[in-house]
Amino acid sequence: MPRERNRFFLGCKTMERTKEGAWNELRQSLQRLQTDHFDLYQCHAISNEEEYRQVTAPDGALAGLRKARDEGIIGHIGVTSHSLDLLEKVRKNV
Repeated sequence: MPRERNRFFLGCKTMERTKEGAWNELRQSLQRLQTDHFDLYQCHAISNEEEYRQVTAPDGALAGLRKARDEGIIGHIGVTSHSLDLLEKVRKNV
């Protein structure tokens, strides 16, 4: 990836639900792909209210992704789900 990085919009995702877990997985993905940032990083497959609560908690994955965005490690935060209701609720917290 290092040689071609500027040619791609690079996205990645995590199934982690905690700030620490998402942060650690983000760092591992950066190392594996040998890049210093992602254009998009997503909390993947929010499928129920419990996962919504975990991801949006003060120590949840979104807190870690906001920190990474503030530090310029990711450009955009995304969320995936098959529930429009959950997506709308999460959107208000990004």
